[in-house]
Amino acid sequence: MEDMRNEAEYRKTIEIAHTFISMGDLSYEKIAEGTGLSIETVKELAKKKDFVPGGDME
Repeated sequence: MEDMRNEAEYRKTIEIAHTFISMGDLSYEKIAEGTGLSIETVKELAKKKDFVPGGDME
């Protein structure tokens, strides 16, 4: 049950990061700092043009 909560939290964090990336106002470093994701993860998200909120990130 806790794994499902953690997965839901992670997906929401990814969606928030993608929103910040789309807005274009923040650096990858600031997005990483604000979301708790690594800079590498944020950069990978920025490369994904076919991002679907709630979709599979793996």
